[in-house]
Amino acid sequence: MKTIRDRARERFPTVLLTLVSIVQAIALEFLWDHGRHLPVLFEPSWTALIAWLQIGITLQLIILIWLAYTGLVMRLEWTPKTADSVLPFLVGLVQFLLIELATPEYFGAWVFAFSFISAMVHLVTHRIMRRARQDPANSEFFDQFSPATWRDMAGMVAPLAVAALVGPWFWITGTLGWPALVVLIIILIRTGYVTRSLVQTWDMSMGTREKPER
Repeated sequence: MKTIRDRARERFPTVLLTLVSIVQAIALEFLWDHGRHLPVLFEPSWTALIAWLQIGITLQLIILIWLAYTGLVMRLEWTPKTADSVLPFLVGLVQFLLIELATPEYFGAWVFAFSFISAMVHLVTHRIMRRARQDPANSEFFDQFSPATWRDMAGMVAPLAVAALVGPWFWITGTLGWPALVVLIIILIRTGYVTRSLVQTWDMSMGTREKPER
C-alpha cells in the first residue's frame, strides 16, 4: 500500500515539469513579442548590437532553466515541499521582468535582474540536490560527485555578485558603448559555460560521457 509520501514523490515530477514548461513557454512567447516591438533591433548601431545580445542571453537563460529543472526531475527523487511548487512561479515572475527590461534603455536594471534570477535558480537547484543526496534512491547519481563545497558556491556567486554591483552602476550613469558590450560578452560566456556543464553532467548520467571537467 502506497503512503501519501510515496504518491507525492511519484507524481510531483510530472506536476513540476508541467508547471515549468508552461512558465517557460509563456516566457518564450513574451520574449518573441518583446523583440518584435523593439525598433532598435533593426538599426545599424552599437545600441542594436547590445539589444540583440540582451535578447540572445535572455533566450539562453530560458533554455538553461528548462535544462536545470528537467535534469533534476528525470534523474533524482526527493520528497517535495510546498516551496518546490511555489518557487517556479517566482522564477517565472523574475523572468518576465528580465524580458521587459531587455532593452538598452534599461541595461543596468537588466543586468541586475539577470544576476538575481541566476542566483535564484542556482539556490533552488542546490536546495533540491542537497535533500536528494540524503535519499538512497539517488546513490547512482551522487556516487559520481563529491558534495558541493564553498569553492563550488563561490564559482557561481562571485560572477553574480560582480553583476549585481555593475548593474546599478550602469543604471545610475546610463553608460553603454563598449563597457556594456564587455559585460554582455562575459555574461554570455558564463551562461554558455553553465549550459555546457549541465549537458556534460546529463551525458555522464546517461553513461555516454566521463566525468565533466570542472
